[in-house]
Amino acid sequence: MKHLIKSGMILGDFLRLGWSLFRSDAQAVPAPVRGVAHPTLRHGTLCQPNHPPLRFHRQPHPSASPLGRAGAGTASFGLDSVPGTRPNWFPNARVQRGLRAARYVGACLLIAAVLLLAPPQASAGQDTLTTLPQTPIHGCRGGKAKLYDECHAQVPIFDKALRKARGQGKTLLVSYGAEWCIWCHVFHAYVTGEHGSFTHPYSNEDDIERYSATIHERAETDPSGPAAGLAAFVSENFVLVHIDSRYATDGWDVLDAAGATEGYGNWLPYIFTVDAAGQFAAALVSERVETRRDTDDWFRGYDRVRLTSELSRIKEAAQ
Repeated sequence: MKHLIKSGMILGDFLRLGWSLFRSDAQAVPAPVRGVAHPTLRHGTLCQPNHPPLRFHRQPHPSASPLGRAGAGTASFGLDSVPGTRPNWFPNARVQRGLRAARYVGACLLIAAVLLLAPPQASAGQDTLTTLPQTPIHGCRGGKAKLYDECHAQVPIFDKALRKARGQGKTLLVSYGAEWCIWCHVFHAYVTGEHGSFTHPYSNEDDIERYSATIHERAETDPSGPAAGLAAFVSENFVLVHIDSRYATDGWDVLDAAGATEGYGNWLPYIFTVDAAGQFAAALVSERVETRRDTDDWFRGYDRVRLTSELSRIKEAAQ
């Protein structure tokens, strides 16, 4: 904010300069930078409004510092006023009031422009999606893990998420997947409101090498509204937990304890809800909601309207 105000003051200085140029009663150009004087030269003398002429000489004035008057960065020449008078470096009082107003107007205009161009912020009362484990996941496989904790036990993560869902009065949504699975990252991006283009990490199932792909939605209409609507629906109704299926030793134990093993079809992500007791309620049917292009311009995504409907169905099953 200090930088914005300083920039606004500089803008105000330019307004100040323009003001003085068009004032009929201001015969000198005021300084565009505070503390630096640039009076108008007339017939060999320096003139200021309401002030006797000032004589100009090229040698440094004895009282001038190496940096100029009061060390303000002026040129190292001296200015002698007529004896008995003191230089007045500013216009008359009426113009000064106008110049001060111009500076504050400039600051306000700049701040208002920044606020108008800034991206909208979530309101104080708007929910944000609670996800577990908390990311980024430090100290795990050299920072490769982005969503799934590949290094720690999954049962405690599931139990913690279930307690949070109960405390918030929401349904626990489980994403059983892996870092190498691009669809797992696609699902997370959609339920958190991303749209337009997506950059996802992925690899083959052996996870020997990991890659990154940027895919483009290429929607026929602006997707920002539906994306925000989906994100708001998910944050208001769910707590999302990611359970690792690749490296964690007890990922399958979570499914077993929740009674969700029978619904697992050997694909990832396996997305399902549990009731307040942590027992399996319903699974998301991916074929109903996925959209994809398998051309050179390949794409992986979801139909947001159908995804919202499908999430509503598995939420109701958990009530």
